Amino acid sequence: MMPSSQVALVVCNGEYSPPVCLEELRRLDPLVVAADGGLANALRMGLEPHALVGDLDSLTDDLRGWAQKRELVSIPHPADKDETDAELALSYALAHVQGPAVILCALGGRIDHALANIFLLAMPGARGRAYLASGPVEIHLVERELVLSGQPGDLLSLLPFGSDAQGIWAEGVRWQLRGETLRLGFARGVSNIFTAERVRIRLESGLLLAIHTRQRAKEAP
Repeated sequence: MMPSSQVALVVCNGEYSPPVCLEELRRLDPLVVAADGGLANALRMGLEPHALVGDLDSLTDDLRGWAQKRELVSIPHPADKDETDAELALSYALAHVQGPAVILCALGGRIDHALANIFLLAMPGARGRAYLASGPVEIHLVERELVLSGQPGDLLSLLPFGSDAQGIWAEGVRWQLRGETLRLGFARGVSNIFTAERVRIRLESGLLLAIHTRQRAKEAP
């Protein structure tokens, strides 16, 4: 039975690295979508998926048996396809919730898969609604404005995505930006530092990847 939550968790088949905010996400009673072999990562995190999406070629016999026994909603796709399993799972999740989709276990392993998973943030329908969470790292795509919650000492890297990003304002960090440009191919935006619990990022044109690395686990509310 699908939950009524407006939040989705998309669990991929990348490196197992539960986000530090896992318990906070679990309390939201999210829709959990496993991307093929991501089913194993979901179960390892104590998440019971509501749907299984992909070509299902990475499932072990034990995982297949678990899915059949639970009568898990399965959305199979052919192995010869243009989309990755993660892309298909994210599309399914975004179609079934009104709120954000958090992509888990999407990094590590093959670099091409990891990069492709980050690029999914620019997918139509995902901009402003999806982000990646892996261990202490959260990756967001900023199109106009983003407010991040963290703690002083957290790291923030801002990287232009696809082209130069212009008219950037970053407040609540050690090296503030005031209407400046970050140029594609240069590393100027790497390793800024939170000086407040909330950081506000704005830009006038282009896209930014905002990579937030927490220096310690989020404290329980």
